Amino acid sequence: MQRYAITERGKLILVMLAVLFVVLPLVIIIAWLATRDVTPSESSNGSHEVHQNGNDNTASGQTSEDDPRLTQAPPNEEGSDSERPDLALNDIIVFDLESGIMTFIYTPESQTDLEESTIAKIRELLSSPQNTENSIISVEIPQLSDYDTEMLSNTIINAFESLEVSLSVIIFNIYQPDPNIKKYEIVISFQ
Repeated sequence: MQRYAITERGKLILVMLAVLFVVLPLVIIIAWLATRDVTPSESSNGSHEVHQNGNDNTASGQTSEDDPRLTQAPPNEEGSDSERPDLALNDIIVFDLESGIMTFIYTPESQTDLEESTIAKIRELLSSPQNTENSIISVEIPQLSDYDTEMLSNTIINAFESLEVSLSVIIFNIYQPDPNIKKYEIVISFQ
């Protein structure tokens, strides 16, 4: 009877197969779970933001009342759209230079590019003290159709390219929007 031994190359192939068949599916499942639907009660208390980015604002001493990203009206709240003033396309609704956070409105049905005023505000946001040498620019966008997501992503990428920002420092985070709205909030921040 002949005895077989696993060579170094064989061990390497086994490790690669384990990564391919075990680790890769786990990463895909985790990514899918992170972009699943969030119930309205979760999004109204801000836990959606915590789970989406993995940032726990309360751990850093910042409460949901202090975080401008969490001050928006929760979805499905009666009268939330009627009480808000009619926003012009791409209107900036949150801009905090010190915290390095900017939120603006995007309407895929009527926009193919960002307005110059929004690009100017993004340029100003890049001078935030939160934008350090090792910072990553986080862009939170809604989960839309493939076509609208591609158009929105390209629009944002074009804006950053015009400001000579390296695309390697930009990450996109997807959130689940309310299905009844047509104007979406885009949040840009530094991590």
